[in-house]
Amino acid sequence: DLDGTTSGDDETTTDGGTTSSTTLLYNFDDGSLSDFTMSGNADWETTSSTYASGTHSLKSGSIVHDQTSCVSITQTTVAGIYSFYYKTSSDSTDYLKFYLDNTTITSTSGASSSSFTKYTGTVASAGSHTFKWCYEKDSATSDGSDAVWIDEILMPLAAKIFFSISAGGPHTCATDNNSGPLCWGNGYYGQLGNSSTSSQTTPVSVDNISTATSVTAGSNHSCAVLSGGTVKCWGYGSNGQLGNSSTSTQSTPVLVDNISTSTSVSAGENHTCAVLSSGTVKCWGYGNSGQLGNSSTSSQTTPVSVDNISTATSVSAGENHTCAVLSVGTVKCWGSGGNGELGNGSSGNQYTPVSVEPLYEDQTGPTGSFAINSKSSYSIGTKTVSFKLTAEDDTAIVYYYISFSGSTKVSETTSLSLTVTSSINLSAGNNNFYVWYKDVLGNFSGTYTDSMYCNSSTCY
Repeated sequence: DLDGTTSGDDETTTDGGTTSSTTLLYNFDDGSLSDFTMSGNADWETTSSTYASGTHSLKSGSIVHDQTSCVSITQTTVAGIYSFYYKTSSDSTDYLKFYLDNTTITSTSGASSSSFTKYTGTVASAGSHTFKWCYEKDSATSDGSDAVWIDEILMPLAAKIFFSISAGGPHTCATDNNSGPLCWGNGYYGQLGNSSTSSQTTPVSVDNISTATSVTAGSNHSCAVLSGGTVKCWGYGSNGQLGNSSTSTQSTPVLVDNISTSTSVSAGENHTCAVLSSGTVKCWGYGNSGQLGNSSTSSQTTPVSVDNISTATSVSAGENHTCAVLSVGTVKCWGSGGNGELGNGSSGNQYTPVSVEPLYEDQTGPTGSFAINSKSSYSIGTKTVSFKLTAEDDTAIVYYYISFSGSTKVSETTSLSLTVTSSINLSAGNNNFYVWYKDVLGNFSGTYTDSMYCNSSTCY
């Protein structure tokens, strides 16, 4: 392990559960002390002359009678166990003292020890804590090396795992395993959501959101989907892109009006769009190029439904246009098309969704198989017959058709099952069945057949 590296661990709580945590390890092998602060009469330094493990430890500075040499580090931790190794080589009236938040936790005589000893303690509460070690020399008498060493410092940190990230104009936002969005970068319009308009070079928590499932960063605003399906937005709002019936800029999240079943959200330059669980899409904000998809070029301060979209699985809002992926794998776009960004072979603006032309024209139908299950279990008369169907295609299977004796339609559906049943009046003699498959582009398969010969007692 290197200085400042982390190792995963699970900390058991008093109620028997587990809290996701990790340990921050400092063992000084890379020589870096950038996280530490020195104080007193002499600075601590790394040394390879003795160590608890690895190749280096941290040694106190060279001091004389009535002087101190201190090193400290401030770290945000969870409640949990910390530990460190120490070694002393000095007079018995000199001390290595350890302080936690300026409170003396342990004081060890400087009398010489031949090996490192481990000390373990507990951080009682989560928050920012200062860990400090001081070599305090009270006696003019020298003994041993007149020094102390520490090594292998372990601290309990909250395990922060990022699940999603979105890069906006001059800022970035992400969600972590605590369901709290974090943002960093330019904060001039409040797009970091932390009640401030200051820029941040490291992540800061967005205020008043603890159940985010995803986050999106636009040009100068940001939005998050919450676990219940609502959406909150913050930042620049002069075009209504925050969706709260206002054109005010907000430095903390505000609730988007009339959205309660969102599955995803995308922030563009000055507009925002969300996919709902029904497969529909709603957009709000700047609409001058038709990017809201509602047959209008008016801006909207609350969400409006995008025309002719009912099976969307995802949406992406750009500068002045928007696109959605549909459940069958096709894409529709709307808004500004001056640079061909709508993908429909045109450079005109579109105020309602248009289909993106496919990368290739698939004219090949599906392939598959068809069979009657358990033929011997049937006989003449009206029976529930079971069929096994399989099919595959470059796009997607939309329909299958089964017919009996070449004329009677048995079944037609929009989803392909491996086994289907239908009530059939089986006659004596040959009973012939046929199946065709159709893909999303309208291409048909060839005909697949199976038959069975029936009499009064069985079929085969």
